[in-house]
Amino acid sequence: MDIPWKDVRKIVVLNLIANTVGDTLMVGPVIQVLKRHCPKAEITCTASPQNAPLLEGLPQLDRIVVVPQLADVGAKVGKARKALRYASLMRFVVKKLREIKPDVCFILQPNFAPSQLVPWIARVPYRVGYTYKGSRFSWALTHSTSFRGTYETFEYYRHFIEVNFDILRAVGIPINPEDTVVRKFVSKEAKAWANDFLKKHKLTAKDKLVAVQAGAKWENKRWPVERFVEVAKVLAGKHHATLLLFGAPQEKETNDKIAAAIPGKAIPVLGESLEHVAALLERCTLAFGNDSGIMHLASSVGTKPAVIYAMSIPENSGPRGPGGVLPIMGPVDKDKPVLSGDDVEEGIKRMKNVTVEMALAVLEPALK
Repeated sequence: MDIPWKDVRKIVVLNLIANTVGDTLMVGPVIQVLKRHCPKAEITCTASPQNAPLLEGLPQLDRIVVVPQLADVGAKVGKARKALRYASLMRFVVKKLREIKPDVCFILQPNFAPSQLVPWIARVPYRVGYTYKGSRFSWALTHSTSFRGTYETFEYYRHFIEVNFDILRAVGIPINPEDTVVRKFVSKEAKAWANDFLKKHKLTAKDKLVAVQAGAKWENKRWPVERFVEVAKVLAGKHHATLLLFGAPQEKETNDKIAAAIPGKAIPVLGESLEHVAALLERCTLAFGNDSGIMHLASSVGTKPAVIYAMSIPENSGPRGPGGVLPIMGPVDKDKPVLSGDDVEEGIKRMKNVTVEMALAVLEPALK
């Protein structure tokens, strides 16, 4: 059955991504396309407490529903406790859907089979989602499409954002080339905070700022800190850049090693909110680091990120913001250019194949 779009007044985008910055940013284009296709509809999107700020300010988004249970849904606990957490999450979302009373609900990634039951239990008329191995509740969907993820189809050169768009194509919504651009809109309050931060450190618009993200959650995505140090010396010395060292609090030791090599030319930015981080990234000339959420955020605010690739390739999951992306990578394995998280040793090997010289060959022209 076709969805009567002219009669649709409320749409919910069910986004249960817990803490992945890049994946959350790529929900934005889905919302933009939906608003263009159904301009009179009120669009609501769910989000985790951590990542809700990434969607704030999106002109096409009318409401964000923060799902508190997503804050620690990925924590390592026993099966019984995890089941209780997921049950609590589902009850919360069902309750919200019943309050909103949407006409249509789109169930995005991650693929968690019971999530397909949520809009069905809430009696949402039109329920759109993916079918995949293990999607035993896909009968609860009114419209569906096969999930074409990298590890399901081995389409290594098909970008992650296209998987999100597949769910729109499933109900006849057209996608235009410009729809793939991912944008983060920085609030006035965050811009003012960034101004105060830079003034505090006696930095002006004339200063050349480079954002650096040397940490990463997984070892096979972390470039050796010693190589970051060597690059930092060139950026701060030869190019007179000031480095803003971003990261989580647990990455302080890594950033301290870089800062110690360039006294007076490095400023730590640890544990700040994503909104504040976005505002600072917007003020930078360039961003540089491991394949991480910070690089996606930089591109989304218009700052070009130079990203070190080993586990993946930019064609598969690279930043899609107005800042684009500058890849730093060694030779690509044509048979398997994208590794899974289990390919630890191969990932570390590929990461070590990326040299300081390769990084500088990309970074230096971008700073001139």
